[in-house]
Amino acid sequence: MRCAASTSSRTACLGLGDVDPIHLFVQPGTSAHEFGSNVAPTGVAFLEEGVYAGLGEGLLVCEFLTGSLRLLEFAGPDFDQVVSDRVIFDFCRFNVGLDADGVIYVAFDDAIFRLPPEELAITP
Repeated sequence: MRCAASTSSRTACLGLGDVDPIHLFVQPGTSAHEFGSNVAPTGVAFLEEGVYAGLGEGLLVCEFLTGSLRLLEFAGPDFDQVVSDRVIFDFCRFNVGLDADGVIYVAFDDAIFRLPPEELAITP
């Protein structure tokens, strides 16, 4: 079965009923559902707090079209509200992963990069 492009049709098609997305990914300077606003998220990983100074826990998202690695931080009783969405690294196209120690790895066009906590400059 193929789901329709609109958000409401997609959630029904996926069996999510009336569940709304908690975040929509958009290009800088655009709004959701605007032509050309898609960032094409290609990989996600959950980052735990404490590995990188200046970063809390949240969802890391690799974006194909922007080449950015974003960190989404959540709040609310069900952690279903995005309270922070920021670019933390400008070199990610295909995937993001973490090793057993919580160190971030990103995949770009032709290489995989390890982002050591002591060398990645993060400003809160």
